[in-house]
Amino acid sequence: MRPRLGSDAFLGFTPFGKASNIILDGWFAAARLFTETLPTEWENDHFVESVSDCFSGLGRLATFNDPHLAQGPYGSVRRTRSDSKRRAVITRPYLLLANDFNEEAVFHSLYAVETDGTDSFNRPRQLLFSPLYFLRRMLTSPEFLTSDAYAHAIIRAEIFSLSLGWPVRRRQEGSAEDQIKEIIGFERVAGSLHKAEAYRSNGDTFYLADQTDVVVGHLLASLGMAYYSFAPNSSTYTSKRSHEFPIWGRDSYVAGKELAPADGMTFEVRFIDNIERLPSASSLMNLLDGIPIPIPGADAIFAGGLRLSKARGVVARVSGASGTGKTSLALGIATALAPLGTRTCYLSCEEDPRDLAQRILTLTPPFIARTSSFAGREFSDWFAAIHLDSSDPEENREQIFNFIQHVQSTAEQNGIDLTEDRSPGYTPFFVVLDGVHELINRPALEGSDEVGDMRELVEAFRKLGVFVMILTAQTGERALQELDYLVDVVLTLEHEDRSSIAQEPKRKLVLHKTRLQHSWPGAHHLHISKRDGIKLYPQLPAQLEQFAGWRWQAIRRSRYFDMLLTGIRLGTPLKDVPPLVRIYEKSQVLISGKGSSGKAGFGLKLLASPMISEDDSEPDVGLFDADGVRMNKRRILVISFLYPPEYYQGLLEKIVQQTADQLSFETQEAEVETLSFYPGFVTPEVLVSKIVTRLKSADLQGIPFHGVLIDGLHNVFLQFPRLQENVLFWPVLYETFRVLGLTVVTTHTHFAVKGMDANPLYGADVNLVTHRIAPLLQAIVNAADFYLNISQPAEDQIISSPIELVSALAQPIRQQPYFWNSQALMVEIRSRR
Repeated sequence: MRPRLGSDAFLGFTPFGKASNIILDGWFAAARLFTETLPTEWENDHFVESVSDCFSGLGRLATFNDPHLAQGPYGSVRRTRSDSKRRAVITRPYLLLANDFNEEAVFHSLYAVETDGTDSFNRPRQLLFSPLYFLRRMLTSPEFLTSDAYAHAIIRAEIFSLSLGWPVRRRQEGSAEDQIKEIIGFERVAGSLHKAEAYRSNGDTFYLADQTDVVVGHLLASLGMAYYSFAPNSSTYTSKRSHEFPIWGRDSYVAGKELAPADGMTFEVRFIDNIERLPSASSLMNLLDGIPIPIPGADAIFAGGLRLSKARGVVARVSGASGTGKTSLALGIATALAPLGTRTCYLSCEEDPRDLAQRILTLTPPFIARTSSFAGREFSDWFAAIHLDSSDPEENREQIFNFIQHVQSTAEQNGIDLTEDRSPGYTPFFVVLDGVHELINRPALEGSDEVGDMRELVEAFRKLGVFVMILTAQTGERALQELDYLVDVVLTLEHEDRSSIAQEPKRKLVLHKTRLQHSWPGAHHLHISKRDGIKLYPQLPAQLEQFAGWRWQAIRRSRYFDMLLTGIRLGTPLKDVPPLVRIYEKSQVLISGKGSSGKAGFGLKLLASPMISEDDSEPDVGLFDADGVRMNKRRILVISFLYPPEYYQGLLEKIVQQTADQLSFETQEAEVETLSFYPGFVTPEVLVSKIVTRLKSADLQGIPFHGVLIDGLHNVFLQFPRLQENVLFWPVLYETFRVLGLTVVTTHTHFAVKGMDANPLYGADVNLVTHRIAPLLQAIVNAADFYLNISQPAEDQIISSPIELVSALAQPIRQQPYFWNSQALMVEIRSRR
C-alpha cells in the first residue's frame, strides 16, 4: 500500500480518524473502475454501485461523528443494498469522481483518439486528477467549508511523507521534521515554483526533479490546479534526459495503490489550461509552514495560514474596547485548533475558568462539535484555564513567568524541544493571556519600567515557540502601545456604528501587520453567533484573490439554449419566423425593461432550458437516483433582491409542469436554490461570501450549479444602501462568474410611474433614482453578451410583452415578433400591432 513514514508523524492529531486512509484506498479502486470501463457504461446501475462500494468503509465509521464523510445529496455510503427493482444509490464520492473523469482534458487524454495532451517530445500523455484533490474535497464538509483547514493538515502531512519517500531525492540527515524544514525553505520553494511556472507557460509537463518539486507539485495538484501526467495505459516512457527517471504508465500507478511511484519510476505534473498564473511563493509558504486557522474567513485574511518564526513561535496582540469580542475571538480560535491536536492554556486576569468553559460551549460550531477528533475528547484534554486573580500586578506577572517556566521544564524533562521537535505548520500549544492591561500599575510605581516589563514578557512567551495571543484593552498606556512593535501580529477589534440607532452595530477586525508573512491587512467584518461561533467576512480583495490566477472560461458557442429559437404561434397566420437569437452557454445576459413584465420567470425559464449542441442535437442525458429522479437537472442559483425562495420554486414548478411549450424537446428538469436578501444593511463582503460559499458547497457535493439568476438588481438602490456605495463591486462579481464558467442572467426594471410623463412632479423622484442607477446599469450593459428588453405593454389588456433584442454576441440584431407571456410562462410568436 502507500508508503508511510507515516504521515501521522507530521500531525499533532489526525482529524476524522481513519477516514483519510479509507478515502485514498477507495480512490485507487474507483479510478481503476473508471479507467477499465467504457464511458458509455459509467451511468449504469451496476457501475454506480461498484464505485460507491469502494467507499463503503466510510459507512462503518461512527454514525454521529463526521457525518459529511458518509452522506451526500442523493445517497449515502452508509446504506443497505438497494432492492433489485430500485436503481443504485448515487453517492457523493461517485458524483465527484464522475465529474473528474468527465472533465474535458482528462476525458480526452484517456479516451480520445487524438489529443493535444502531449509533452515536449510530442508523446501522448494521460491525465488524472490527484487523489489528494479528491481527498481534500471528501474531507471538507459542504456545510462548513472551513473544515478544509483540517483536510489541508492531513494532505500536507501526506505530501511531507510522500516527498521523503519519492524516488528522486537527495541525501539528507536528521529527523523527518528537520528534513522537511530544509525541503520547504523559502528560497527552495521559490525556485521550484519558478521552474513550474516556466513549464506551465510553455504548455509542458513539470518534471519533479527534487523533493521540493515534489512538495510544490503535489500541493498544487491537491488544490485542483494541476493533473498528474502519465504514459498511456501500461506503457512506460524512457526519459530523453539521462538524469530523469522513466515515466510511469497510468494503469501501473492506479494498480500500485501508492501516492508515490515505485523506485526508479516517476510521473509528472501538468497544469490545467484555465490557470493564468501560479500562486506566489509566499502564498505556498503559508500553506506549507503556516498554522491553519479553521475559522470562516481567516484562511483568506492570512492567505492560507499563520506563519511561525524561525524559533517556531508567533506572538499576536489583540486590542479593543470592552464588548468588541476579544475573549470570544480567542476562545473561537482555541476551539477551532483543538481538532488539530493543539492544547489551549488560557491565562486570564478577568474571567473565571468556569465562565470560560461555559462560553466555549456557545462558540463551538455544530460541525466542530461533531468532529471525531473533537467530540471524542474530554474538555480538560485540550483546554486549561488559570485565573490570575491577585490585586497586585506584580504577583500576577510572577505567576505568568512561573507558568512559562513550568511548560519549558516539563518539555525538557520529556526530551522535547518545543521550538524544533515538530512539523511545520503545527503548534502543540495555543497560549492566551487575557487582560494584560491589568498587569500594569496605575499609577506607575516610582522607578518602575513598565515598557521593559512588557518587552520581557513578550520575549519569555516567544521562547516557548508556540502560538501566543495577548489580549488588551484600548488604553493610552505607553507600555501597551509598545506591544505593537514587539509582537508579530497586531489586530484591533472595533464596533462600527455603535452609536447609531438606525443601523445594526457591526464588529470589525482590523489587521495592522503580520511580520512573517503575506496577509491582507485592513478592516474585515467580525460576526459572533451563539449558533455558529466566530465568522469573519474578509474585505473584497482578499475574498476575490482566490480567483485572481484563473482565466475566464470561454463562452461555448457550440452549445446554446433552446429557448428563443422558436415559439408558440398565435394570432393570424405567420410565415416562417427565424430564431430570435442563440444564447450561448457560459455567457452573461441582461434582461431589462419597464414595469412588471415577468422578467424573473423569463430568466428562470431560460436557465432551465435544455442545451442544443452543434455536434449533437439531442438533449443532455444523465443519471437517475434511487427513486428514478433524473440527476442531470440544470441547477440554478437565484440571488434575489425581490422575492423569497418560495416564489422561485413556484415559478420553476409551473415551468416544468407545462405541456404546451415552444421547446423542440421535452422540458429539461431543473432545480433551484435561492439566496434571498431582504432590505437592510447587507455589505458587499457578506454578499460575496454567501454567494461563493453556496457555489463551493455545490461543487463539494458533486452537483455544481450551471447558472445564476440575479433578480431585481434595481432594488439594490432602494433598499440596500451599503451595496450601492461600492459600484465597482458588481463588475468584479460578474468577472468572478466568468472565471467559474457560469451562465448568468440579470434582471433589472426601469422605474416608471403612471402619468409621470404628463406630470413632472410625479417623475422627479423616479428620475433621481434612475440617475443613481445609471453607472451600474451602464457597466452591466457593457459587460453583457446579450441584452434583451422586455417591457410591460402600455395597454392594460395585453398580457404578452415584446422581446426586443438590443445586442447579441457575434449575431445579427433581429427584430422578430417574439413575445413573452408572463402568465403562461411561454414564448409566443404573434403579429405585432
